[in-house]
Amino acid sequence: MPPITILTDSAVQTIHKTFPGDDLIQVVPLMPVEGTHPEGYRLLAGTDQEVQSTLQKVSQTSGSIIAILTSGSISAFPNQILKLIKAASAPPRLVMIDTQSIGIGVGFLVEKAAGLALSGRSPADIEQIIREDCSTIYSTMILPDLKPLVPMGLVDAAQANAASILGIHSIFSLEDGLPTPLCKVRSRRAAYEYLVEFIDEFEKFHVIAVVQESKAETGDIQIITDHLLEFFPGTALQVYFPNKAWNFVFGEHSYGLVIVSNER
Repeated sequence: MPPITILTDSAVQTIHKTFPGDDLIQVVPLMPVEGTHPEGYRLLAGTDQEVQSTLQKVSQTSGSIIAILTSGSISAFPNQILKLIKAASAPPRLVMIDTQSIGIGVGFLVEKAAGLALSGRSPADIEQIIREDCSTIYSTMILPDLKPLVPMGLVDAAQANAASILGIHSIFSLEDGLPTPLCKVRSRRAAYEYLVEFIDEFEKFHVIAVVQESKAETGDIQIITDHLLEFFPGTALQVYFPNKAWNFVFGEHSYGLVIVSNER
């Protein structure tokens, strides 16, 4: 049987450095959008013609392509592929999944799809499983600086400046792939206390991961570590530094929490 290729983009952040099936993955680089894109995208995979050429090259060595991609509200890539599919200009055995997520959430799905492909599961089975698992990912971002959201049209410059002056940490969740405001707090500790309350909405986890800016103090996440130890013994908290895509979309000082629920 010709191989299955798991296609993803460079905004992905895998859970593990190596994992079963990682040789089945191909990563398409995403470029930051400088200034304002007319449709609010922050990341691009190139022109439509370049995307079409990339897909054609991948299809030459693949029996089937399963594209597991960063949210189409943040990256233009999923919608570019969708246009090619509608125009019958994409490879015939291509499936595109808009995860409505970014970073670690996408990484979890990519790793799972690669493992399923390696084990011999069919493209149809993999597509069904990954589409269902998209609904188990919950991402919360805290932004001390709202300026990165201005080009997306989510806040205006005056709001962003006011939040910075007042020292507000704005908390967002990804809803339908788009950052959606939840609340505002006045300190990093208050933000982590909010994340603890968010954790308590779940009972079982595949993944619970903090995305922590590189300059953060190691004690910043202690409130979460202590809470898990007391109320979720045996649950490991994973800590990651944000990748370039996360920093570009949400800002260099942003941080957050990603949960992959295991409650189905």
